[in-house]
Amino acid sequence: MRTRLSIFVTVCALAVAGTAIAQGDEESPPGDGMQPITAIEPDAAAVLAVLDRPRASSDALPVQTAGRLAEHAKFGMNPELSRLAIGQATNSLYLIPATEHVCVALTIGDGVGMTCPATDAIASGQAGPVVGTINEGGTIAILGLVPDGVESVTVREGESGGEITVLETTNNAYYTVVDAGASLHSVSYNGPSGEVAWPIHSPSSVVGP
Repeated sequence: MRTRLSIFVTVCALAVAGTAIAQGDEESPPGDGMQPITAIEPDAAAVLAVLDRPRASSDALPVQTAGRLAEHAKFGMNPELSRLAIGQATNSLYLIPATEHVCVALTIGDGVGMTCPATDAIASGQAGPVVGTINEGGTIAILGLVPDGVESVTVREGESGGEITVLETTNNAYYTVVDAGASLHSVSYNGPSGEVAWPIHSPSSVVGP
């Protein structure tokens, strides 16, 4: 399984189910046209503890980003229900509840990259990683969502996967960056369905509209 993350500094694009969806597409992509949810679905809160805690002011998306995402409410996602999973100085990872999905958004400057795995895939530990470039220099981001109980994921690099990095999960999420051109191999962890592993590949360039 290979999923790519599309991120733009000045243009908001969405990566849903591995497809880059740019503003102005004539055809409505999957998940479009649904009414935003008004509350977090119980199934999502049951498998993602970060969604089961009270929302704090720090959980709010940047105003401009929230507005853009509200205009593209994939799967009925509601930015007003967002939770901050991983916050950093240069970018942050947010979870945005939706209908039978939970979207994960990575913000960088005025841009955002996003993917929306199904809630049942997250619950079974079958929501795969997202890989994409995050700047014109080609720096690569690797991220994903995991259900409660998964405390770490293993990222392997190199042709044979011999270079190993163990990432601790934070608020049901994991995130790391690697240098442009890195030889990626896989992401794996032990989930509710046992050990799962996905091959990952280095994206060739920033995906644009």
